[in-house]
Amino acid sequence: MKVTITDRDELVNLEPTDLSVYLQAKGWTRLETSRVHAESWLLSSVTPEAELLVPTGKSVGDYALRVSQLLRTLEAVEGRSQLDIVRDIAYIGADVVRVHRASDPHTFATIPLVDGTKLVEQTVAMVIAAACAAVAPRRVVPTRHPTEADAYLQHVRLGHTEKGSFVLTVVSRVTPLLTPGSPALLEFMGEPFPRRATRTLWSAVGASSAAAKSTKAGASPQVFEQTVGQGVSANLCEALAGMLEATGPRTDLSLSIAWAATHPLPKEGPRQHRFSHDDVPILYEAARILKQATPLEGIPVTGVVVKLHREKGAESGDITVSCAIEGTVRKLSVPLTPSDYHLAIDAHRDKRGVYFRANVAKIGGHYVASDVRGFRLVEE
Repeated sequence: MKVTITDRDELVNLEPTDLSVYLQAKGWTRLETSRVHAESWLLSSVTPEAELLVPTGKSVGDYALRVSQLLRTLEAVEGRSQLDIVRDIAYIGADVVRVHRASDPHTFATIPLVDGTKLVEQTVAMVIAAACAAVAPRRVVPTRHPTEADAYLQHVRLGHTEKGSFVLTVVSRVTPLLTPGSPALLEFMGEPFPRRATRTLWSAVGASSAAAKSTKAGASPQVFEQTVGQGVSANLCEALAGMLEATGPRTDLSLSIAWAATHPLPKEGPRQHRFSHDDVPILYEAARILKQATPLEGIPVTGVVVKLHREKGAESGDITVSCAIEGTVRKLSVPLTPSDYHLAIDAHRDKRGVYFRANVAKIGGHYVASDVRGFRLVEE
């Protein structure tokens, strides 16, 4: 059934530059013309040749009428619905990520409300993780997001769902973001952050998919640690696992991407990545490993010295402190400078507590401190 778009607001919402980019991408050729408010475009690959007039600005009084005529011509030439054509024109300047969840043909491409809510929430978490990784890849996304990532989250949009299966669309227009504190000129000259964010997202999703396949083939989940530089984080792995859980126990999830035609396309690579439900435990285990390997940075430690160790003739040494780490009593190995080690001897002898700040990481089954600062005895 053909649908003719007559809604003036929808017609006016289409940008003149997006119309031109769409026509160029479809093989139309712009002709030299003396017209001031319109451009002529020709498609010579069809018989008879088709010609279009495209308004150059929305200020012309008949803009909506001209766009309506353009859509009717494109519908006839392409043999496609005006609705599909309008969607493609609207997205021509955006990177579009589609999250596909196959649906039962008897449910009219619907899913339970609770599952749909979770799918959206976890998709948002995936985008947040990728945006933060685009600023600086880390095993775990910091609680306080970088300024660029927060600005991007206000920019990206959730598009209309699409037919064929239950499909969420994440629409990221590739335009420079003027974020507070960042040099605007550099943003315009270099790669816009929205493109960097979607490129990082796609890299991370692909690396996660490949690592999950390697794990199912017998590799250790530790392989995920090698993907952090590609944008993978514990947060992204948990988001992908949550998205899979929302699709149901026997339903696969696939993600695809369409790059904005208004900017140079990234290097050619897979346009779709697929995850199966048996990837869920692998992704959660990967998230656990990435979290475990991530040091707690600059945390305050208060405890008692339970062991001293110093090599013969050495000035510095290591101590073991019994202390609370994330609410649980642990034994922490702490390397100390000569002066701090002498304080530790006093603390051990006098059964006094010690206080310091350090980065704390779990390596193997042991907790190890680094970058120790402010080591002192706790007052009585």
